[in-house]
Amino acid sequence: DVFEETIRKGITLVRNHVGNLPMVKEKKRVLVNLIAPDAARSNRDEKIEGAKYLIEILQENGFEAEFKWNYSCFWEPFMKEETKEYDYIIIMLDAPYTIGSYRDCFNAVWTVHLLPETKKIFLNFSSPFFIDDYYPQEQTFVQVNSRIDKTSVKAVADAILGKMEITGKLQVKGNG
Repeated sequence: DVFEETIRKGITLVRNHVGNLPMVKEKKRVLVNLIAPDAARSNRDEKIEGAKYLIEILQENGFEAEFKWNYSCFWEPFMKEETKEYDYIIIMLDAPYTIGSYRDCFNAVWTVHLLPETKKIFLNFSSPFFIDDYYPQEQTFVQVNSRIDKTSVKAVADAILGKMEITGKLQVKGNG
């Protein structure tokens, strides 16, 4: 219980400038894009299971959700065409602090900027320094402050669905 409470209190809403949160059921179609390096095989499967668990929760709450891993590696014209059908695009970032050293993660980290801001919900399970270093322009940004696992995914799902108040505070200075 204490572990779960700590995770819930650590979730921080950094930005919600376009009003994507809480998610509304009138916008049904959701793409969940996990950005995590394949090179970190030791916990890769747990991250994938966490993303799939988020999809299960979204589906239980009336959303149509799909999962893609490092999806945003595609070229811009393809991404724009393929993402037209989605109402929300949830980015789950779980990358090491050496974000650029993993080929499979590097492209996804940067091309995510090409996705439409009006659809994106950015969930950062990584370093809070990424907020300003890599994503200062993201309009909907949630700092999770936990690794991807079932407990943190359940908590962040409750947060983005409006089932709990997001009360976390950043422990680093940011441009929220």
